[in-house]
Amino acid sequence: MEHGAAGEQLARSASLLFRRTNPTPTPTPAPVDLTWTADGWTRHTLSAYPNCRAAAALLPSGGSLLRIRGHEQPYTVRAEPLTEGERIVRLDPAVALSAAYARLLARPGGGEPALNCRIGERTFHITARPATETETMAAI
Repeated sequence: MEHGAAGEQLARSASLLFRRTNPTPTPTPAPVDLTWTADGWTRHTLSAYPNCRAAAALLPSGGSLLRIRGHEQPYTVRAEPLTEGERIVRLDPAVALSAAYARLLARPGGGEPALNCRIGERTFHITARPATETETMAAI
């Protein structure tokens, strides 16, 4: 579920909460810039929503940072776009995150899961790997 897209009651019962990158931050009257890092927001969300099992932040790079409760490290999730003639087709990040989250729960031993996600007539390749420090510190 996208954080902020539905009421607080639904957010409190969501298994996976994600946040999109804010392309144009709202100016504040404060003389400082207060911006979340991807890892900071996911940690905060898991702390603020005890029933939430995973939190994710969409990264400016096009991937997503996924933190799962009980897993030591966060993951970077990426769905490869498809090319169809003159068009590029991208999978909704919420779908990619949900698929990666399910795969990572099914593989408690870790490893770098890769999977194919079929949506209608299209099959998207999704990868999840341990996140780098640069990805965890990305401003969202």
